[in-house]
Amino acid sequence: MGASELRGKAYDAISTELSLVSEFIIYTQKLNIFLEKLGKTIATGSATDRARADMALEAANEQAGRINAINQEFKAKIQAFDQALQ
Repeated sequence: MGASELRGKAYDAISTELSLVSEFIIYTQKLNIFLEKLGKTIATGSATDRARADMALEAANEQAGRINAINQEFKAKIQAFDQALQ
């Protein structure tokens, strides 16, 4: 495999990893929103606040799913790069 192809594989893996970092930032924001809503739910005991906390938790969990999918993609790309080096 030529140097150009190796660079392409490396760039592709790095690009995916950068996407993963962005998704982690979004996840952190969604998790913070959930924790805020959970705190309010605990303080008020309100069913409405509980529903909002549940929705925020669902959003954080969906984001975690996206992170896992991108991480799997990254692992496959970095493995392809590693194999190309051999």
